[in-house]
Amino acid sequence: MVDLERINGVVLARMIRLAYDLLDQQKEQVDELNVFPVPDGDTGTNMVMTMKAAVEEVDKCPLDTCTAVAQAAALGSLMGARGNSGVILSQLFRGFSRGIEGCSTIGPAELVRGLEQGVKTAYRAVMKPVEGTILTVAREAARAGVERAAEGADIGQVLQAVCSQAEKALSETPRLLPVLAQTGVVDAGGKGLVLILLGAARALTEAKKEDYDRGRAADVESGAVGVHAQPNFREKVEIEDPYDVQFLLTGADLPLDDIRKHLASHGSSLLVAGNRQLAKIHVHTRNPGSILDYCLRFGELRRIEIFNMREQHENFRASVSRAPGSQAAGQTQVSRDEAGPCQQEMPPPGEQSGEATGAGTGTAGIGGTGASGSREPATGSEDRQPGIVAVAAGEGFREIFESLGAEGLVQGGQAMNPSTQDLLKAVDRVRSRRVIILPNNKNVILAAEQAARLSDKEVFVLPTRSIPQGLAALVSMVPGLDFENNLERMEQAMYRVRTGEITYAIRDSQVNGQKISRADILGLRESEILVVGDDPNEVLRELVRQMTDQETEIITVYFGEDIEEPQAREAVEVLARDYPEAEVELYRGGQPLYYYVVSVE
Repeated sequence: MVDLERINGVVLARMIRLAYDLLDQQKEQVDELNVFPVPDGDTGTNMVMTMKAAVEEVDKCPLDTCTAVAQAAALGSLMGARGNSGVILSQLFRGFSRGIEGCSTIGPAELVRGLEQGVKTAYRAVMKPVEGTILTVAREAARAGVERAAEGADIGQVLQAVCSQAEKALSETPRLLPVLAQTGVVDAGGKGLVLILLGAARALTEAKKEDYDRGRAADVESGAVGVHAQPNFREKVEIEDPYDVQFLLTGADLPLDDIRKHLASHGSSLLVAGNRQLAKIHVHTRNPGSILDYCLRFGELRRIEIFNMREQHENFRASVSRAPGSQAAGQTQVSRDEAGPCQQEMPPPGEQSGEATGAGTGTAGIGGTGASGSREPATGSEDRQPGIVAVAAGEGFREIFESLGAEGLVQGGQAMNPSTQDLLKAVDRVRSRRVIILPNNKNVILAAEQAARLSDKEVFVLPTRSIPQGLAALVSMVPGLDFENNLERMEQAMYRVRTGEITYAIRDSQVNGQKISRADILGLRESEILVVGDDPNEVLRELVRQMTDQETEIITVYFGEDIEEPQAREAVEVLARDYPEAEVELYRGGQPLYYYVVSVE
């Protein structure tokens, strides 16, 4: 390993490329760690596609500073993020780029600061973080790096400690997440992150001195190198609006424009986003009490967070002074989240102040809205009739969504999650300024919310977790009804639907005490395995029995690409005899991997 006290953009870019290479080489191993033995384990594939997008963006950018490389990786990974694991990975990159903002080169102090900020950003991207996942591995790895840097280790030694602790944390994931222990695997996303870190470390062992010198020469020529070229955060900086205030406001008819105008005169970095029932508010101010008192006029305050940025800045100054090589540490650019005077971040187009979203937040989930604090509300017919973007796999399902008025169709679902950019392009194609995204899969919700935040349209993510939920929501829309009431109808409709799926096992396993053999036919209700058998029609019949009750009115069956229509009709005829009081319907979904998808209402 070349003895580098600091690395530049050339080396950082190599770290990202080799991280991608190692993950790509072992993505099948990551995919195989899927907890359930169904044919849709795609964590490794999602992370590889996300990393590939990061590398492609890095390849386009100049390598003269670490900041430029990190920002390129953050943008690329965000646009290419697929699945929950990919979105979380993109948030790790996003936070890292914030943590090293303004740095031409980075040393141990900047590296660990970037890792810490990445962890904070990733945790904030998930409404309900679960321990025993990629988040845990990232947090523990960053913690080990911070401890090693404080001991005076060089950047290679710090990264070795990060990798070692990441592997240890990964081995502990089954203890933290019982479903992993039950299945006998470690967390797939955590495994992917370990491979990324190991690949990055490999880049340091293979770094060439001449590459570092060439990159440093470019830095000197651009005037970007040297302690005087960077802010010195050991010096005290006055913060005009020292309190970072964030909260949710709920009410019956929130006057968002009035709130926005009033708060704009009482602070900075303002964000007011949402709808008439729920809004997210973020502002930097001198007087948090006046902000809260004013908003209390309109409704109830929830999830109030107030941060003293002066205190945060002082803490950081102290940490810089204590850190080994504190002169170098003093070159680090502080991210927006930690210190007010350093708000020089360049977010991706359309991104506003405030943090990333929470999955599954409901129709009014503020994290899922792309509403800008400064954008005027849509008007006219476009305001009354939103455009619909829906994710679906299978030609039959696509035709059904189109017939119901979905203007933007995105190919994807189980085992082929669309990227943030795929969803953003679909949103852009829709004519309306207001758009509703139906992810129709729990692993697409986070990417949909990222697309919503990046769009310059007003975008709402209805967190549908299955295609039947998405169809029920779309059917419930009433042409001409105002937007908010339609959203409420759609949300109510999606939660009335129970979803079942018939697929096959890809390996021997044991789930919830039930022994499963490879090629068994599985019946799942809301992703829970309820039935194991050897015939798709028989498994469907038993699954429907367990999903129905005396109040069941409609049973809808969608057959997949591996089921012939006569076989599907035979299954539906049996269900019609079993449930004479219910309406039983059959449609061609054409979905891959799943013999049947069934909804019960």
